[in-house]
Amino acid sequence: MNEIHHVAESRAADSVACNTATENGRITPVALSSIRLRQLPQHQQHVLAWRFGLDGLTLTHAEIASRLGLSANAVKRIEAETLAALRGEFDSKAAA
Repeated sequence: MNEIHHVAESRAADSVACNTATENGRITPVALSSIRLRQLPQHQQHVLAWRFGLDGLTLTHAEIASRLGLSANAVKRIEAETLAALRGEFDSKAAA
């Protein structure tokens, strides 16, 4: 139950960040990333949030693996694939 509450708090914080993170009326890359992060599958959200401390808690691959019932290598793969996909989306939007 604590984990569900934690995710809800994180999403609320993302919403506040999105509402305030603008420059000259345009959404900033940070706010765009926050919006996109919420659209990812839950396991990808957890991996990125916990790896990079997006909700105040930074964990190792092994710690995340333990929480999600995965291997550390699976967590590393999820992290790498998710970051690559997000970078690709951001790069294509920036080029447009």
